[in-house]
Amino acid sequence: PGQMERDGEVEWRPVRIHQLEAVVSTQSTGLLMGDETLESLAASRKEEGEFKSLFKDCKFFLSREIPREIVVLVIRSLGGEVSWDSDSGVASTYEESDEGITHHIVDRPSQSHQFLSRCYIQPQWVFDPVLCVDTTASS
Repeated sequence: PGQMERDGEVEWRPVRIHQLEAVVSTQSTGLLMGDETLESLAASRKEEGEFKSLFKDCKFFLSREIPREIVVLVIRSLGGEVSWDSDSGVASTYEESDEGITHHIVDRPSQSHQFLSRCYIQPQWVFDPVLCVDTTASS
């Protein structure tokens, strides 16, 4: 689309964006799919969607000693909520005393006060699902 050959010359014609998108989509899908069927591609997209919402119902609180930026990135990328003590950084969204917190990330074994309603975990717990993803497997 977009060109016509006439007497050895190429004549360019305007092409609509949706025509280009259709051609690119068809060509790239064929290249990316290889031997995969459409069903397996759909299944892998569904699995990816489930993975991206792994922490959807989780509300995390970070203790002061936790490397905040990378942990926040992973938690939010997987659909979770996260906050920290307002004394240790700006933009905290809820306090440690929030009753909705499901996971409290600590790197030191003892906390002065522990809430029975939440799990106390180490930062590695957040990274394990990401590190265990097999990027070479074909569904």
